[in-house]
Amino acid sequence: MNKRVIEISSDEEEVKKPKTEEKPESKAGRVPSPIHLTQISDLPPSENVDTVTLRGLIGSKNLIEMFQFNYMMSIEFVLEHVHSDARKTLSSHFVYGYKPGHEDPTSDLEQELRQIKGIDPTKVHLNRTALSRWGSHHSKLMVLVFGDGTLQVVIHTANLIPVDWDNLTQGVWMSPRLKKSVQVGAASTDSSIGHQFKRDFIKYLAAYKTKSTDRAVKLVQEFDFSPVKAHLVASVPGNYQPNGADYRQWGLCRLQKVLQPISCKGGQIVAQISSIASLGPSQSTYLDSVEQALNGQPINSKDKPACAMNIVYPTVQEVQESLGGYMSGTSIHLKRQQPQEKKQMEYIGPRLRKWAAVEAGRQRVAPHIKTYFRTTPDSRALRWFMLTSANLSKQAWGIVNKTKGNQWIQSWECGVLVTANMFGYDSFTPIYKKDCGSDPGVYIRMAYDIPLTRYSSGDKAWSSHDTYRDPDWLGYSWVEYFPGVHGPHGPQNG
Repeated sequence: MNKRVIEISSDEEEVKKPKTEEKPESKAGRVPSPIHLTQISDLPPSENVDTVTLRGLIGSKNLIEMFQFNYMMSIEFVLEHVHSDARKTLSSHFVYGYKPGHEDPTSDLEQELRQIKGIDPTKVHLNRTALSRWGSHHSKLMVLVFGDGTLQVVIHTANLIPVDWDNLTQGVWMSPRLKKSVQVGAASTDSSIGHQFKRDFIKYLAAYKTKSTDRAVKLVQEFDFSPVKAHLVASVPGNYQPNGADYRQWGLCRLQKVLQPISCKGGQIVAQISSIASLGPSQSTYLDSVEQALNGQPINSKDKPACAMNIVYPTVQEVQESLGGYMSGTSIHLKRQQPQEKKQMEYIGPRLRKWAAVEAGRQRVAPHIKTYFRTTPDSRALRWFMLTSANLSKQAWGIVNKTKGNQWIQSWECGVLVTANMFGYDSFTPIYKKDCGSDPGVYIRMAYDIPLTRYSSGDKAWSSHDTYRDPDWLGYSWVEYFPGVHGPHGPQNG
């Protein structure tokens, strides 16, 4: 019987693949998880069943062109994971953000490029997009083109730097390998989920207005997206008016539009994120708007959110005991030092739930993944599930003006939302340590355990802005500072 291995051998040296369980042959009635976790370097094979690696994504010798969109990136790190047969001829595109008036990351990336051996630098294309003062290019996605005439879209949560693909919990969604459309370039009126995804994805790519993204648009237009089963939920910077064509295309308004038709009563809404930004002194300032969108309710309506959300966010002890110790908390952020931040904690604190992931096999793997979902009333199954780059912040999701109704978004974000009925079922079955079970159903690979675990009286939410004298398991204490994880904009929280 064949074993299901996601890793793809990609260089002269043999790639060491984690052992995987015997995977049953595909049968109608059992649908593997559309969401995957990344491989963890310091965990045994039993904890890495069905996991994804960067080499597995871009390591095929048949890869002829790739587009990488990210927040933090090392070109050398990425190209190291490309097959040696493809490296010299591969056309690669990198899209990142920069803030006018600040140091442009392009010069650093160009310098890095000049030092990489064994590639044709003229085939590496750098594309920057301008950001507002508080905005960021936080999206993490790939468009991969293969020599066999197929294309694949990958939406994930990892920066393109070694630490993010090493010992942090990350999530990955991959489209099937898509074939070219029979009628290339023909305008599609198909209302299927896959074709709607294609239209939304093209709009997202076109919003960049760079040479590389214009090329990506032309390529994507040639392919048949009918096998795709997901909604694109993304954010594109801008000020969108209620009567504008793109008002419900991005951000909170997009999220609300996707969830509005999904009938959900009871259960609980969960937001698992790695950063909680400044949301305002009271719940009504901003959090109510997010919860209304997650309930599919009109944003800023007089009706209170039908279901409040719980927030999965790691405690100090969980970061302290993680594989990377305190250093794992570099990209996990929450501020509570200033008076307004303390005020925010009054309504955020009761919602916090621990990063409890023993059954999921990720208890000691600090989270950089971002997920949102809604459970069924008995909390045993899930109605919908979203993997995204978006944390809990105004910049990521946008602010809907309570008076004028316009939506202001500052950051680029990208995610996918899947519903169980896309796969012919009423709900997803949570599954741990593998992607598919033996019973009929559609599964969701969980990075943490449900039911959720409340903070105890002695638990404190992790903040990289605090000082922790008590050493982590590696013997290091933590002094409030950012210890040198640098990307295009210096120390990061991506």
